[in-house]
Amino acid sequence: MSRKVLTKDEIRALFEEYKTNERAALITIAEKSGLHRSTLNKAFKRHFYIEYKSLQKNKRQKLSKMCIIKAFEEYKKAGSDSSTISKSLGVNQDTLRLYFKKYFGDEYHKISKTKLIGRGERRLSREDIFTSFKKYKEYPEIRLCDIATELDCNAEALSRLFKKVIGPAYRDVSKEKSIWNRKLTKENIRKIFLEYKNGVSAVDLANKYNVSRDTLTHSMARIIGNDYREIAKIRRLEDSGKKRRKISEEGIKEAFEIYKHSRMSIDTLASRICMKENSLIFRFKKLFGDEYRKIAISRRDERKVKNKDYIYAFEKYKNTNISLFQLAGELDVSVSSLTSKFRRLFGEEYFYTAERKSDSFEIDKKGRKFEELVLQYFKLLGEGVDDVRRKRIIKNSLKTPDFLIGNKFVEVKTHYVTLNGFGHLKGYSKILDSYLNKQTKDGITLNSGILVSLSGFSPEVRNSAKKDKITLIGTKELENLFRKNGRGDLLDGLKSI
Repeated sequence: MSRKVLTKDEIRALFEEYKTNERAALITIAEKSGLHRSTLNKAFKRHFYIEYKSLQKNKRQKLSKMCIIKAFEEYKKAGSDSSTISKSLGVNQDTLRLYFKKYFGDEYHKISKTKLIGRGERRLSREDIFTSFKKYKEYPEIRLCDIATELDCNAEALSRLFKKVIGPAYRDVSKEKSIWNRKLTKENIRKIFLEYKNGVSAVDLANKYNVSRDTLTHSMARIIGNDYREIAKIRRLEDSGKKRRKISEEGIKEAFEIYKHSRMSIDTLASRICMKENSLIFRFKKLFGDEYRKIAISRRDERKVKNKDYIYAFEKYKNTNISLFQLAGELDVSVSSLTSKFRRLFGEEYFYTAERKSDSFEIDKKGRKFEELVLQYFKLLGEGVDDVRRKRIIKNSLKTPDFLIGNKFVEVKTHYVTLNGFGHLKGYSKILDSYLNKQTKDGITLNSGILVSLSGFSPEVRNSAKKDKITLIGTKELENLFRKNGRGDLLDGLKSI
């Protein structure tokens, strides 16, 4: 019997059945689909982590103490087993075992040892065990659960029996059979990389060569090196729009509960729920603010850069042409972490240095030209516009908008503005996070804003702007005003960009 591999659509269909049928247990769906319960459990966790955990919590039925005592009395009888009792009570077999361990401890352990098979009154003889193991060993396509089904027993119980009677020989055979422990030779990896290079996905290759995707990608990274990493990076960029999941606010709250009550790191949690780490941090900050920050600060580990390293880095930043991005790369920290640390340690000296160094930055000519046209646009409207470009006007921040009109910030962009941005291109959310409701050094709170884009705005941005009361201005508005005021020179300037 070959190992069954389910497609994403098949897993999704099984999960829908598990979700919509209140009485459906994981083991029932696993048996129906011809999978082992743990295999299906892993698949659900991988694809629907938060939603699956929530469903498990809701489906978990609590048993009264009296009910557990009665169940245990039934379990003690000859011929009874935990599987039959758990089904009659409508709970998972593992749940029932946990209750038995909790309330009856050693007494349960003694009885369970006499019931290793778990189903039916028949116990396996040593001869049966050795015959079954020989079959398991000699036929690579036969799985442990196949033999367990044939013997009408539980696969986990059979595994424990093999470990006890057969010993290390069973562990060696099971390790060889496991797809997660299968070793690939260097020649195989190079052959697989050629297929990957020609457009075959890592998932398809993993299924083809009967290994896990992580094993395959780690092996290619180790053996092939930079050639693999460059192709993988391009693939990630191409697929990011297709694969990124939109997690609801309720889902983010559930993820935060997991983060808060476990020792799971933020990057592990982000990968589990198919989000980018930065996106998850942004959502946590937005919904939970100081509560998230306190937890994050408390979990800083030994990888933290020491203060003396930051002091040395600042001296280098101050006295050379090195940028913050290069410096952050050398220290292996994010730019936001580095600037935050510099602000705390050096205060005004850091702000002064950063402002002085900005004079040496290369200015985007196209962006500068468009900014000048936008400035003329507001002057023609008769607005009292302040040019605050490259001036540090917001308290405790190096970020600054292009212009101010009263208590409104004006941000000018040449790229197509999306909700979350892409790479170094700032998105709508980040712009608002930088300026909206921030206070200037003059004590003015920026409670509104205007976004101007040369390339336009995404539909999501337009919808969000209506809710946030942010004014969006495109090239049509500029053209109309320039034409109305007979400013052909400005129209020509706009067309030349």
